[in-house]
Order: sequence, then C-alpha cells, then structure tokens
Amino acid sequence: MGLTSKKTHPGSWHNIRQLALFELQRLLLQRRGLLALLTFALLWLLFLAYPIKSAAELMTDPSMRDLATAIDNKILAQLFSWPVAELAVYWAISLYLFPMFCIMLAAGQFAADKQRGTLRFLTLHCGREALFFGRFLGMMLIQLLLLILTVAATIALAMIREPSLSGVAITDAFWITLNLLIVLLPYTALMSVLSLVATSNRQATIYAVLFFTVSAILLPLLDYALPLLGFLNYLVPGMQTDGLLAISPKAALSSTPLPIIQSIAYLALGLQLIKRGDL
Repeated sequence: MGLTSKKTHPGSWHNIRQLALFELQRLLLQRRGLLALLTFALLWLLFLAYPIKSAAELMTDPSMRDLATAIDNKILAQLFSWPVAELAVYWAISLYLFPMFCIMLAAGQFAADKQRGTLRFLTLHCGREALFFGRFLGMMLIQLLLLILTVAATIALAMIREPSLSGVAITDAFWITLNLLIVLLPYTALMSVLSLVATSNRQATIYAVLFFTVSAILLPLLDYALPLLGFLNYLVPGMQTDGLLAISPKAALSSTPLPIIQSIAYLALGLQLIKRGDL
C-alpha cells in the first residue's frame, strides 16, 4: 500500500528493516555486489601489505619513537603511543579513506533507481519515509560490515607480529569501529540528499566532489570576511577529522555530537525531498 499521508504506517519499521537487509543481501548475493566487495577487499589487502605493515614496522622501531618524541608533534606523539601500531595506522588511513569510499558507495541510494522508475514502483509497497530510511540504514549496515572486515584483517596482521597484543587490539578495534561508523553517518546522509537531486550515481558523486571542493575554498574566505558565518563550517561532514588523529578512539567519542547533529539535519532535508519530490 502506498503512503502519502504524514502519519506513520504501523509497518514502517518492518519495511525499513526489510529494505535495509535487502541492500545488504544485494551486496552479498548479487554478482555486481560481490565484484564490488572483491575489489574493496583487494584494495585493503594492498593497504595491509604495504602502507600499514611498513608504517607499523617503523612505529615499533625505538629510534623512530625517539624521533617522533623529538619532533614534538601532537598527532605523531598520539599515534606512536598506541600499543598496537597496525591499528594506529589503520585509524589514520581510515579516517580519510572510508569517507571517500562512502561517497562512491552511497551515491547509488536513489539516483539510478529514480531514473529507471524503480522508486515509484517501490512506493506502491512501502511509504516514502520507509524507503528513505531503509536505504540509508542499508548503506550503514554495508559500511559496518566493511569496517568489521578491515579491522579484523588489521588485527590479524598485528597478531602475526605480536600475539600477546590480542586483548588490547580487540578493545581498540571496538572503539575504532564505533567511531568510524559515527564519522560515516553524515557522509551517508549527505549522499542520501545528493542522490535524490541527481539523475545518476555519477552525477551524485560529482555533486559531492563539488560540495566539498567549494566548501574547502569558500568557507575559509567567508570565515575571514564575515566571522559571524563561521558556523557554516559545521555543515560540512568531516570537519572534526583532523582533530581525531590527535586523540585515542575512545576519547574521540567526545566529538560524536557534531556528526550526529549533521546526520539528523541532512536526513531531515532528504526526507522532505523524497516526500515532496517527483519519483
């Protein structure tokens, strides 16, 4: 049954859950999804075999630790203080790599299906609200799966070097996964909005690149010329990323209000677009 009213359908949560699980199944069971997953796995194997492994070996070298201390850089000091060097490198890389992957992955939430008319068909069986949140939740589940797989592979790499680190590695891995998932929330929500206004996955990705490029150029200028507009920086996902490198993942939870508020704002905008737009 289609939904056009503002009332919540009694089966809305069921529809959201089913749509989210369908997105996950589409990744795991369909040929295209498995190919994307395999490509991602091969990419991360390269990262594990070269930058992460090599950087971890450098970080465990006492002379490099002394050099990092001498440089007196807060970020370097924090990363070198990690008990599991592999996870420290993973944390630093993932804070930047996963958001980029998120933009490409989440660009396909609505754009292509809207162009094909699939969204209109889906709204015959569930409400627009359920469709919107189901797709968003599905994207988050997929990214959670990828986070777990990559963190587990990094732990395995660390265990090969030093098996006694298993306990602290698992604890750090939990906080890393939780924080990265929170970091990805506003990126995914933003792509929900952009994929609704775009006509293709590629166009949604281009919109995202333009959004972050223009923001990086324009917002500092506005902040300099009109300091009262400095709050606009808080609209950009990932503005707190650099600061996260200088603290541990557990301490990084103190910065979670910003990405959560950003996510709520973008989801509210996306919900209005899908409710009022022509699918």
